[in-house]
Amino acid sequence: METKKKRVKIHKIESNTALYSHFGWKYSASEEARPDSTVLLVLERDKKDFGRDYGKIKDLERQYESIEKVSPIAALVTAGIGVVLYIAYFFTRPTFEYYIAFLYLALTFFAIAALLLANMIILLISKKKLLKSILNDAGLLSGAIRLFPLKNNILEEKENTWMIRNNFDN
Repeated sequence: METKKKRVKIHKIESNTALYSHFGWKYSASEEARPDSTVLLVLERDKKDFGRDYGKIKDLERQYESIEKVSPIAALVTAGIGVVLYIAYFFTRPTFEYYIAFLYLALTFFAIAALLLANMIILLISKKKLLKSILNDAGLLSGAIRLFPLKNNILEEKENTWMIRNNFDN
């Protein structure tokens, strides 16, 4: 049995429980409310309930949480390194023989920062669709969305499986 603890606002208990139920988590308990109107939500899930799909569900949960927390920090850090290298280019011109290396490194870091920023913008634009798709996939695998039978509940096909239907066809 696996447990997960998450601090949430009191009015978001139901929405968080519903969200994490797509990944197979079930509400277990919650502690008393704090003065800042938050509560510690305790969720549980049993690995055995999902069989071979447990790893996929866990990966989808990681993807969901990483896409949900998209931020421009990587782009800003790389751009900052590029600025420092660009400044080093100007200060080392008179004294350092290979000062041009700082310019090339600065331009490389600026290009990487631009790519990271473009990636983040594309991710922010398609974030809603991606999160919905991940929740749908995880819900189907965990059984939270019951459109199809769970793979673990489907018996393997044998030679007598379609016997009744074959008798009607004759």
